[in-house]
Amino acid sequence: MSNTEEVFGGMVTVGSALYALAGVRAACSLYNPRDTEQALRTVLALGQLPSVADKRVWGHFARADGSDSFISTSPGEYRTVRPDSNEDLVVELSHADSEAILADRLRAILSYCQKYIPPGPEIESLRVTVDNFTTNRQILRNDAGPFDSVDNMARQGKGNWPELVQGLFREVLLEHKMTVVDFSISMALIQLQAMMGQWIEQNEGTYKHPMKSFRSYTHTLAASSDRDRLAKQLQQLGNGNYIDAGPSVKQALNQDSLIEFIKLLVVGVHQYFVARLVASTMSRESLNLPLVYKSVQAEEGYTCATTGISYPLTFVFSVPDTEPTQISRSLSARVQESSVLYGISSPLWPVFTKKFAGILLATAKTLLPHSFAHGLSELHRYENEYEKMSPVINVEFERGWIAHALLKAYRLTGNEARTKSYAAKIAAEMLMRRAFAERPTS
Repeated sequence: MSNTEEVFGGMVTVGSALYALAGVRAACSLYNPRDTEQALRTVLALGQLPSVADKRVWGHFARADGSDSFISTSPGEYRTVRPDSNEDLVVELSHADSEAILADRLRAILSYCQKYIPPGPEIESLRVTVDNFTTNRQILRNDAGPFDSVDNMARQGKGNWPELVQGLFREVLLEHKMTVVDFSISMALIQLQAMMGQWIEQNEGTYKHPMKSFRSYTHTLAASSDRDRLAKQLQQLGNGNYIDAGPSVKQALNQDSLIEFIKLLVVGVHQYFVARLVASTMSRESLNLPLVYKSVQAEEGYTCATTGISYPLTFVFSVPDTEPTQISRSLSARVQESSVLYGISSPLWPVFTKKFAGILLATAKTLLPHSFAHGLSELHRYENEYEKMSPVINVEFERGWIAHALLKAYRLTGNEARTKSYAAKIAAEMLMRRAFAERPTS
């Protein structure tokens, strides 16, 4: 196996398998396999953008619909209009040397996770994902059954509607039973039908092919006497999702756990997508009620949030020193700490929680002689903070990362006793995890 397909560069620490599993399952649930591969190629190409003195470098690529996209990674930002100030430099992203490597990465993650996580629904779900991507299928398995059930209950006036909707979020979106795109269209469709009190004739394809159903439904109503009422309900649906999307992303960034961060960020992606879907629908059908946002704002929010969800596909396959080393270079170039943190943990570039960004910053400081002592102190502060957290909060990855960073820091100082202490702690915990994962199931 090449280094490209080696999880965390071969680093084995507590929680790394759990984070890899959660992150990659979410990243691979955004789109179908072909589009996910393309998204990964874009992320890898962005990682090759040059650093040019006194310039902010932007990568340019064309989306499937032909529209332009411009992304800056330092600091993170997405635009749909070409940046044209004297400080901006636009570079064409090239995917020419990018092979289809996602299937190899997924196989590597499955193998890695099976060593430290007991067999169960999540491992089986990852196995299904690997199967979909390695057999080159165009579409992920789309479990529309829960939507069919809720649709049937709603038509009959059964159940509590808000509880039924929340159940779809828990059972379908967060369990990755549909792509985020298909879930979002299906959710918009079922909510709009309930709001209008007018339901599509039931058939197996309604939520199996949600975009076709959504467009047919809205086009039919837009050409009917219910046109004005449709516009008002779409306005309410779009505004509500856009207003909630920003707080969802901010709530994700404020989590203690990267695994919880991923879950909340997926919700934000869904909300931005629905807002974008509504805006494009109202434009297509010439429904002129104003929205509290512009289509481009929903597009930018969606792209930024999906960047965060997709990031584990590259982060999991980088060596642990990659992010801290990049940060240490920024610090050496006298970039403000606040700017460094904003560049990896903000609504414009939501790839890590604010706390994990702080952990990475502290780790970076231990790579620089003049800030080593402060970085070491910060790592111990985070260590104490995370050790006191409730076991209900899934922060094993953060604890494991901190222990690994402290081990490397003490190794740099030649402190043999502390180095051995952290090495023994990590080894003992990993042996326990492996034994648990290998325990026969009844």
